[in-house]
Formats: sequence, C-alpha cells, structure tokens
Amino acid sequence: LFIVDGPERPDIKRGRRVLMRGHPLTTAFQELAGYFGYPCYMAPGEADAELGRLAAEGIIDFVQTTDSDVFLFGAEHKRDGDNIKLYRSEKIFATPSVGLTRGGILLFALLPGGDY
Repeated sequence: LFIVDGPERPDIKRGRRVLMRGHPLTTAFQELAGYFGYPCYMAPGEADAELGRLAAEGIIDFVQTTDSDVFLFGAEHKRDGDNIKLYRSEKIFATPSVGLTRGGILLFALLPGGDY
C-alpha cells in the first residue's frame, strides 16, 4: 500500500513553505505502483498521518519511512532505511532511559517548532 500527500497537508514544514501542488513525480509513481499491483491513494493531508492512522487501526502492520512523525499518529512499528531497521513504539515507551510516552513524543515534536 502506497499513500501520497494530499491537498490538506501543511503548507509549512520545518519552518519552510512547501510546494502545494505536490511532487512532480507523484502521478507517475502512482501509475508505476499500479502496474505492479500495489494500491496507491492520496491521503486527505500528510501521508504520514494517514499511515499512522491505518497502523493504529490495525489495517497495516508497519510504516516504511525515514520520518518518525508516524509514531505521533499511532503507528507502533516503523521500518527505516535500506538496512531495514525496525523501530517499535512499545520498546521506546518501555525504555526508562528514554522516558517518553506518546504525549511526550508529541510535545517533543512541537517544542522545537516541528510540523505539528
């Protein structure tokens, strides 16, 4: 399953204005994914938020992304990079030296001026 950013995504990310018309290769990517039989659709807003929601509802098992925002939206498992590192939110929350909860991750994202 592939999900691309939709029309309601934030117009400012990391303090910079982003292209609101989307990435120029989005349509070609959706077409290519379809040729290989992968479903691909446009999220209402940011794709990471939609993927996090789908993971929280148990519709998907993990999210493949370099962005940790998916934990803010309810994903519990994230795969990252070419070497396939698997991050589990329950392991992060259970590590005393980290000391974070889901609310703590949200606060951590907001304080330095993150996207949300």
